[in-house]
Amino acid sequence: MAIIFFTILIVGVIAAVLVMASKRNSPKQLNKQSEDDKLKNSSPVEDIIERIQEDTGKQEDKGNNQP
Repeated sequence: MAIIFFTILIVGVIAAVLVMASKRNSPKQLNKQSEDDKLKNSSPVEDIIERIQEDTGKQEDKGNNQP
């Protein structure tokens, strides 16, 4: 009787560990998917505009620091 009890207890603990591990991994997978979706949905035009704005901002800073 005790052998059956401990067997069920061990199987239950293993099952609980597996469930917790799967719950821990799922948010990471969702975050990766959402980042991939953002990359797919962002247009190259927006990226180019952001780069141009960053470049012009750097040039303005350089111009303001000159005596």
